[in-house]
Amino acid sequence: MAQIVSKLASDTQYCTYKKNKMGVLVLDKGVVINGGAGVNQSGSKSGTKDYATTEVSKEELELLKTIPAFNKHVEDGFVKVVAYEAQAKKAVEGMAETTPENTGKQLSPKDFKKKKKDEE
Repeated sequence: MAQIVSKLASDTQYCTYKKNKMGVLVLDKGVVINGGAGVNQSGSKSGTKDYATTEVSKEELELLKTIPAFNKHVEDGFVKVVAYEAQAKKAVEGMAETTPENTGKQLSPKDFKKKKKDEE
């Protein structure tokens, strides 16, 4: 088992395709990686999460490694593979930086209090 750490705002399904009898590409296999980083969770008192984790099996991880879109997200620093969930917080440190300015994250009352203190 492995953990996929994602800093993407929405869930992402990484898929492989095969041709059916008529030569049309159809979905073969897929793995959904949880998103939600920087998105305010409705009804949540804890605010927004900086990252999301998804547990995947060895077979799913091997499938993900064959999908170009997944590899591009890893290369760009939006997704990372870690061995255990305890490593997720440490893994996030080296990933793409997300701030309210580049994600459109909703400001919280804490942001306004901090801004007011900075102005004083």
